[in-house]
Amino acid sequence: MSRALALGLALLLAHAGPGLTGCATVGREFQPAPVKQLQIGRTDKGEVLGLFGLPYRRGVDCGDSTWTYVHYKFRLFGEHLKTRDLVVTFDGAGRVKSYVYNSNLDD
Repeated sequence: MSRALALGLALLLAHAGPGLTGCATVGREFQPAPVKQLQIGRTDKGEVLGLFGLPYRRGVDCGDSTWTYVHYKFRLFGEHLKTRDLVVTFDGAGRVKSYVYNSNLDD
């Protein structure tokens, strides 16, 4: 788990107080099936937006635009962590340059 994610979870748990239900979610749920439709050099930002909706966060990696989609579900009891994330990097023309999809779910 990344340091920033762990800090965010700690802050969430600290502020939850007595109403804590034992669950927390970060990001928005997205389906993994459309990942197979991403084509390097062909799929553009508009198509990615249509497939996955608005990204959870946007950034820049070595001068290239990145969109990150995450859905993390934490539980204090039972299964502790379920994750799914997708990072899409775009070239200067706004087309997919690369992408990374990771999940610990049975996709």
